Amino acid sequence: MSSVPSWSKDLVAAVAFVTAAWQIIGLASVITDQKSLYRLYIRVNFLATVVILAITIAFTVTAAARHDKAVDACYREFEGSLAQDGLGLQSVEESITSGRHKVCDILTWVDVGLMGGLIVLLGVMQLFMCYMQRMYGKRQRNAIGIPMGNRSHLGWDPRPRKQYAPLNTPAAYRPTNVGPTGETFYETYNR
Repeated sequence: MSSVPSWSKDLVAAVAFVTAAWQIIGLASVITDQKSLYRLYIRVNFLATVVILAITIAFTVTAAARHDKAVDACYREFEGSLAQDGLGLQSVEESITSGRHKVCDILTWVDVGLMGGLIVLLGVMQLFMCYMQRMYGKRQRNAIGIPMGNRSHLGWDPRPRKQYAPLNTPAAYRPTNVGPTGETFYETYNR
C-alpha cells in the first residue's frame, strides 16, 4: 500500500536470483573438489546473504516508518460512501468509517509484523546454512590433510607372504604363534 518503493520487489528479486545462480558455482566446486573455488563461493554466498538481508530489513523498516501513509492508502482503497441518498445514514457512515480505519491500521501492522518475522526466520536459517557450508569446507580440508601414520608400531609385518596360509606350512611362511598340537589354523582366524 505505497509504503515501500515500487521497485523494491525488483531489487530483492534480482539479488535473490543472482544468489541462487551462484549456488551452481558452489555445487561445481564441491563436485570438482576445488578448494580455492569453494572458499570463494563461501565468501560470496555469505556476502550475498548479508546484502539481501540488509535490503529486506531496510524495506521492512521503511514500511513500518510509513505506517500512516499505508493506512491512508488502505482506507482510500476500501472506502465507499453509504450516505449518498440522504436518508439519515450519517451515524452509520461514521461508525463504518472509524471501523475501516481501525481495520486498515491493524492490517498494516500485521503486514509489517509478518514481513519482519519471515525475514528473521529466513535470515537465521540462511546464516546457519552459510555457517554449515563453512564447516563443511573446513572439515574437508582437515580430512585431506591427515597424513598416513607410521604403521611399524602397530605390529604390521611388511614381509610378503601368502594370504590365508595354514599354520602348518613350511617354516618360511609360518607365524611365530604356532599351535602346540599342530592343527591347521589360518591367519584370518582369531584364537
